[in-house]
Amino acid sequence: MSGLEVQFNILNYEVAVSQLQNKVNSLTPETDKLPAIASQAITLQAYRSRLDIVGELLQSYRRLLEKDLVALRDARESLTETDRSLAGSASSLLGQ
Repeated sequence: MSGLEVQFNILNYEVAVSQLQNKVNSLTPETDKLPAIASQAITLQAYRSRLDIVGELLQSYRRLLEKDLVALRDARESLTETDRSLAGSASSLLGQ
């Protein structure tokens, strides 16, 4: 085919989505790994409370990213189909 060719690169897309999945998998709050502390210090209790809130926020963020990954995988199918359709249309227009 002569001229400029535009094509969806599924391999690059899959690599990018896979890298995002790896990053999402690494988002794990580790508050359960903290040592048990019997102290009743107000500062320590406040720190632990805030740490729990941050852990909850991280989990919420991770759930949103998981939804994004599903949408990206769905979009891949649509992009692939559209790419094939456009390639077929271009070939028929060019008489190939």
